[in-house]
Amino acid sequence: MDDRIELTAPLPGNALAAVITFKAARPGRDKTVPRADATHAELEVTGLDGKTRTRRVELAEADAFLREAAAIHERDRAFSVANAGRRERATAERAERSASVVPRCLYCDVPREHQGRRDLMSLGVADQLARTDDLGRARPESRPYEEYACPRCGSVELFRAGVLDHPLGG
Repeated sequence: MDDRIELTAPLPGNALAAVITFKAARPGRDKTVPRADATHAELEVTGLDGKTRTRRVELAEADAFLREAAAIHERDRAFSVANAGRRERATAERAERSASVVPRCLYCDVPREHQGRRDLMSLGVADQLARTDDLGRARPESRPYEEYACPRCGSVELFRAGVLDHPLGG
């Protein structure tokens, strides 16, 4: 094992970084040595506040810190792998849903063409429009939609943006 081990987050105590340096007691001052020759260790931890704190620890405490850091990294890796699998499945399901929707004109029975994303403005709830004295309180909202138009008759079909992958096949 090395005489110095540098660790990165996630770490015990929500530390951002840590360095464990193995030391041997020598007259006058400690000397950095390999783990096998060490009598103690120096644990340098950088916290969330960005401050670095250094303290002398026993070898057992340094080893426990390393084991806990390894366990945290393993849990983090397992979570990342599982999360990547969930994302891949969700992406595949979304692509499958998008592929199954074919926008066709109800009148001409031809495929509609994707015209792009449109932001439609509204004044909010209908109650606001009925009260002319309160019209100043209306807060306009913008909502994105994907527009598909029939090349023959010009009729339009809207899809709420973000639900399916656009443009759809057809």
